Amino acid sequence: MVVLLGYLATLVTISSFLISDMFRLRLCNTLGCLLWMGYGVIQSDTPIILVNCLIMLIHLWWFVQHITKKNNRLQ
Repeated sequence: MVVLLGYLATLVTISSFLISDMFRLRLCNTLGCLLWMGYGVIQSDTPIILVNCLIMLIHLWWFVQHITKKNNRLQ
């Protein structure tokens, strides 16, 4: 079961790089990060948890910047 989670996380992460729209790419990659973090927690693998938390924080920061910029343009 854990191996399947790892394969699913890999599939989602790799698939995210096939998306040309930056918003959707980051959204899909964020899902991949969540799956990898779940895998890391089950495996007690701190480096996998840490790197995916950091990547997810970068994506979240981008989402906030993107949405803020978009809202500022609408005003």
